Amino acid sequence: MHPWQDLPCAAGWRSGHRDVWMAPSIGFIESASVSRGCDDEHAVIAAVIELMRERTGINFADYRQATIARRIRNRMIAAGVDTFPDYLARLRADPAEAALLLERLTIKVSRFYRNAPTFEHLARVVIPRLAEQRGGALRVWCAGCGRGEEAYTLAMLLHEAGVAGSVLATDLDPMALRDAVAASYAEAAFDELPVALRQRHLQPLDDGARLRHRVAEPIRQRVTFTVHDVLSMPPPTPGEFDLISCRNVLIYFNVPAQRRVFRTLAAALAPGAFLCIGEAEWPDAELATSLLPSGSKTQVFQLGERL
Repeated sequence: MHPWQDLPCAAGWRSGHRDVWMAPSIGFIESASVSRGCDDEHAVIAAVIELMRERTGINFADYRQATIARRIRNRMIAAGVDTFPDYLARLRADPAEAALLLERLTIKVSRFYRNAPTFEHLARVVIPRLAEQRGGALRVWCAGCGRGEEAYTLAMLLHEAGVAGSVLATDLDPMALRDAVAASYAEAAFDELPVALRQRHLQPLDDGARLRHRVAEPIRQRVTFTVHDVLSMPPPTPGEFDLISCRNVLIYFNVPAQRRVFRTLAAALAPGAFLCIGEAEWPDAELATSLLPSGSKTQVFQLGERL
């Protein structure tokens, strides 16, 4: 069974229901011509990217190519393969290798409450303002959620505020999403999480080797995890989200791809909704006229005019 087959596709997420299931197309590249030297390395990397597109449905051509090449090299070392042509041959011959490479290519560096000023601003300003304005359940989208640390943090903020609402957490890597659904994390994942939140929303687990914690059930129930590629797919529900968080994802894309993703995120925002991005990320000039800064020390923006 392929790792994508038992996870819902975000196209089927409507008001918390998972009603459509979708698996990316699976295929194979018949051949690739490679030789020696730097140009050949680029050619093989391009062939690897195309094969990954066929195998997983994900197009890594829009990612920063230096990052992709470095992560392929890291996977080659782990697999005990010395050359790019040999690795391409391994990737062709072993369907399971695509899932292992996908895990290496996708970005999952995160922690609970990472960059505290951002979450403090969301807790003190954004969520109370939205709750007052909306008067009902809030809809939150955590795009590029990785293993779920940020999605659960957002759910904790909703719970702490006493606000009804749910978090749709999406990522293109189904293996990461399985970890997110399990909601079990090592101690290091909580280094930045305030003690009060740790005490209220985490349960210690003893796995026999090291102490881990699991997110408490009331928080887990607020979060739905599903497969979605923010770079190539339309927003799950256009114009309906009150808050979108897509942090430290855009920096891995080339500039044209960044623009496409910003437009996807903006199209998913409800009027007056908020967008939260990474500290090193900025909307382009066209979007900056409609995404108004909220908070002086955060990359949180509120949608002004409808784009």
